[in-house]
Amino acid sequence: LPASVLDETQGWLAARVRMGFASTDDPHNGDVVMLFGWADNSSNRLELFYDPRPGADSWETRRSASGAGLGVGKPASFASGDLQTVVFKWTATELGVSVNGSAFLAAANTTVPTLAAATARIGSNPYQANLEFDGDLLWLASGSGTLTDSDATTLHNLGNNDPPHPTLPRPPTLTWAANT
Repeated sequence: LPASVLDETQGWLAARVRMGFASTDDPHNGDVVMLFGWADNSSNRLELFYDPRPGADSWETRRSASGAGLGVGKPASFASGDLQTVVFKWTATELGVSVNGSAFLAAANTTVPTLAAATARIGSNPYQANLEFDGDLLWLASGSGTLTDSDATTLHNLGNNDPPHPTLPRPPTLTWAANT
């Protein structure tokens, strides 16, 4: 994903995925399953991942600069093969995550990195190997506006259909049908 369509301070990313593991499984032996990562290193990053570790079992997002920063996680339960719509939003003051059209779970975060990486990774981690997404990506979209709970529901209601660029909420900067 070209980083030129993203901004560290404000934006959103949505993806429709088919899970290749159950929420109670641990496909990476105690580590997370990456869906999106834009990072220079482990201290300066913007990420979306599933944390399968006991007690977490949640879709999580994290933003950090110079090693400081917090994330937020939305608990999720699914079987292998289930479809999930995950929406991640960020502003200068908070991060939020929505699963399957639910209201955003948000947390304060003002640690905004200045990222030099020219690309972001879909389905893997830019600075650590072997954390690849275990499943199928059906579509992905990102944008620069601020999403609402209603926007998360709209994105979820697209289902498995490729996202129609003109009808997406808050001007999209990228839509990808995951077929190339």
